[in-house]
Amino acid sequence: MNDQPQAHKALPQPPRPAFLAQLRAANLRPSAVRVCVLQTLADAGEEWQRGEEVFRRMLLRGTSVSLTTVYRILKEFEQSGLIMREWVRSRGGALAVFRYKMPDAEPCGVRMRCGGCGAVAEVHDRDLREVLMRVALSRGLPSAGAFDVQIHGPCSTCRSQGATPQGSYESQFGEPGGHGAGMLPLAGFHSRPRTQRLSA
Repeated sequence: MNDQPQAHKALPQPPRPAFLAQLRAANLRPSAVRVCVLQTLADAGEEWQRGEEVFRRMLLRGTSVSLTTVYRILKEFEQSGLIMREWVRSRGGALAVFRYKMPDAEPCGVRMRCGGCGAVAEVHDRDLREVLMRVALSRGLPSAGAFDVQIHGPCSTCRSQGATPQGSYESQFGEPGGHGAGMLPLAGFHSRPRTQRLSA
């Protein structure tokens, strides 16, 4: 019997996306900092990260960069479609969080968002996507491009704690498209038009 510890073989790493090619295709110079931002987001997988978290992780990697530069690059990446941005509630208002967008990801996102704690669960269902596309096309929306569907409601944790959803648009601003007493929309947000019931 051999009491020597067995050397474990390293598991093969999944192939990394071709970051340089993605940056060039987006007409962005593939600088070391841009590649590091993209790598940091890709390494987080499906985890949404604040700009400060991306900045902190880059510093831990040894990349010297300013927080302003990180946010500028995140904005470039979002505008070019390399990453996704979400808004989540926080004590101070809304925070932008970011996530790497896999090149072969489905263009339609369906998210369920808790109005109490802001938790987000994504739904990946090809049949649901096809139904939503049919409804969108029947209403005159273009077939090309991405669209996003969000379902708001309290999660099981918030329901069990008796929390009331405070993150809904109506609870912050009154009627859809209007603003409550003395409240203004957050920067970058537009007044939401009245919702229209869509049927399949």
